Amino acid sequence: MQKVVVNIENPSDVELFIEIVKRLTFVDSVHIEGEEYDWINPTRPATDKEAEKMILDAENSTSMTAEKAEKYSKKLAKKWQKKKSE
Repeated sequence: MQKVVVNIENPSDVELFIEIVKRLTFVDSVHIEGEEYDWINPTRPATDKEAEKMILDAENSTSMTAEKAEKYSKKLAKKWQKKKSE
């Protein structure tokens, strides 16, 4: 018996692939060994490397007062509205 490992990039294609392979007479079994690590999923925990990078980025970033942040946000919003209306 041979074991074949297949990586499918698009998760929505997995079920279709499994259904097609199951219909092949020479295939003994088909199963999913685990979910692909979904780095885009916002509910997944950050890796240690990602957490360290976030901490370093936060420590090295410049801080703003609430007033500066509000002015900056309003300035960006005005730019966005102006660009949107063009």
